Amino acid sequence: MLVLFEHMDYFKWKTIAPGELIVDDDAPLEGEATNVLVAFTTILNEDIEGKDITKLLNKACDKIYIAARKVNAQVIVIYPFAHLTNAQLANPHLAVQLLKQIESEISKRNKRLRVVRTPFGWHKQREARTASHEKAIAFKEVKV
Repeated sequence: MLVLFEHMDYFKWKTIAPGELIVDDDAPLEGEATNVLVAFTTILNEDIEGKDITKLLNKACDKIYIAARKVNAQVIVIYPFAHLTNAQLANPHLAVQLLKQIESEISKRNKRLRVVRTPFGWHKQREARTASHEKAIAFKEVKV
């Protein structure tokens, strides 16, 4: 799993059109937040095929939660983002299931922290302003 973190003063998204790999997803079609950590997340086939998904889930949640705490973000947006690699991506249905679990688990860890997902498989329009500090952007690999 690859995650690009970006701490933003504000972040807005709006779905424009369904993509080729759209799956049933109950994530909001648009939204906005301030003081937000956006976790642009790519789930690879190698991350889940024959692996302990629970370990991957826990490691991903730890990295995302810690990154949010480091920048004092009040909101985490889990943003499915296939564009971090050319490697084979995970099955879309399994990827959405894992993203939902990440959202749920992080929400349980801190009730004051708002956690949302953007929809999987949609073309989205984004508007944002990146925070201006040395920890605003980071890249992490999550491996089991």
